Amino acid sequence: VSNFKEKAEFFNNCFAKQCTPLENDSKLPERIHRKYNLSISSVNIVNDDILKIIRSLNPSKAHGFDDISIRMIQLCDSAVLKPLAMIFNKCLLTGVFPNDWKKSNVVPIHKKGDKQDIKNYRPISLLPICGKIFERIIYDSLYSFMENNNLFCTNQSGFRSSDSCINQLISITHLC
Repeated sequence: VSNFKEKAEFFNNCFAKQCTPLENDSKLPERIHRKYNLSISSVNIVNDDILKIIRSLNPSKAHGFDDISIRMIQLCDSAVLKPLAMIFNKCLLTGVFPNDWKKSNVVPIHKKGDKQDIKNYRPISLLPICGKIFERIIYDSLYSFMENNNLFCTNQSGFRSSDSCINQLISITHLC
């Protein structure tokens, strides 16, 4: 296929097939209810935190469908702090995440093998930078809340600071 529109439709159809839900009889395990009187009452939107996140972003990374690049955000970082903080606070107040921050450009990335075989590609979703900054603020707040209140399971190794799945595997190996 050499026509760009046909290529896009071809990839879209292939990737859409990969994302269809599986119909089976499996069930999620029962949730364990723990008795905690804790709740995260607020997420503090601090300009310094937004600035730190903006400055830590890799400017060579691709941007979302909105065409706002990381480099552009970094060039005017102090000028966008107040508007971003206002938007983030409005999101938290209303519980609404902007629809435009949910949209992405899906780009096929070649994994290995024959470039003519569509099975050798995987989809990458390029999301808007502002949404990613907001998600990082939420993540940092939730993570520190859970860490400060000892809400992580002692066996949780993945996605933990100073820990890893490798540590978990070593632990399991020594138990057996």
